[in-house]
Amino acid sequence: MKGSSDKIVISYEQPDWLIHNIDSKGGILSFSERTNGRLPLFSLVSLHESRTELLVSLPGGYGPDNLSVESTGGHVFVSSLAGNISIKTLTGNINYNLSSAPVESDIKASTVSGAIKVNGSEVDKKTYERVEYARETPS
Repeated sequence: MKGSSDKIVISYEQPDWLIHNIDSKGGILSFSERTNGRLPLFSLVSLHESRTELLVSLPGGYGPDNLSVESTGGHVFVSSLAGNISIKTLTGNINYNLSSAPVESDIKASTVSGAIKVNGSEVDKKTYERVEYARETPS
């Protein structure tokens, strides 16, 4: 989402059994998390019990060339961002609130079993393997 700060702000609630990593190389900012080997013992349980929230706020005047979000099972919310946005998730929903984003924003989204909504309306196209949505512009 667009933030009010002049810096990129990352807020994360870390559960006891996950480790996170934030890295910046070559103009690319990345965030990832993985298990630390503690409870819960089974990876399937850790995927379903990990109810954490990651919030990335970008400066109001900043527009990244590309924004890519990938999640194995989380819900993704994008609010008032413009540019090339690509989001993939396995089991979560994807929600875009683009009411203040320029029309020339490119959007690509896919989820295996979730739904995709833009400005509150379901816009997805179901295929054999996944649910997809794309809005490509000449930007």
